[in-house]
Amino acid sequence: MSALVLDDVKVHFGGVRALDGVSFSVEQGELCGVVGPNGSGKTTMINAISRVTKITSGEVTFQGAPISKLNPYRLSRVGVARTFQGIRLVPDLTAHENIMVAAEQKDRRTGSAGERRAPSVIVDELMERFALDPIRDELPGALSYGTQRRVEIVRALATEPQLLLLDEPVAGMNHAERDEITQILRELHDDGLTMLIIEHDLRMLLSISDRLVVLNFGKLLAEGEPQATAKLPEVQRAYLGGDRG
Repeated sequence: MSALVLDDVKVHFGGVRALDGVSFSVEQGELCGVVGPNGSGKTTMINAISRVTKITSGEVTFQGAPISKLNPYRLSRVGVARTFQGIRLVPDLTAHENIMVAAEQKDRRTGSAGERRAPSVIVDELMERFALDPIRDELPGALSYGTQRRVEIVRALATEPQLLLLDEPVAGMNHAERDEITQILRELHDDGLTMLIIEHDLRMLLSISDRLVVLNFGKLLAEGEPQATAKLPEVQRAYLGGDRG
């Protein structure tokens, strides 16, 4: 069974068809990259999946169950987490507190008391694994852009998601920061976490993705093995055609 399925998903804003009948699936444990020119519908798509944007028609299912009408809180409880294009850390909370807030919001009422892990244990493990212990008491404003992004990704992981949606995780980074985040994504992929990643950095996506999805003018232009898909004439034309606004 596919982890995530989009079936003829449409998002219209008045007469603008931001998404126009997009259908594809993401398999369990797969890292699926999504690319396309500016204005092709990438962020609208991830907003539709995560319920930030209302779907006009069509259906999104996760683990076989429809999620198109769940609110964002319920979505987190069923195992879907996301990061945004712009970093959204709470400026008055430390790195540790930002991550702890997410961990405490996760519904942990399922399973026996012996099976549940305390949020503090989850957060401490994540901060140690991703080398955030040295900055645990720092406010976001004191951190580099790359470190802020790392905190944001770890905050999403603190909800123990089964599906992680990332919107341009390496945008605006220098080479060292980009390599650092790319390595984190590789490790999460090795862990078997299902991921859908929007990114303008095609080279980065080609290096880590199992499959590539290409959007253009709100429609699915192509999908398949990353290297082969990126070389398709229609994909090349879409990129050479420039921005879409």
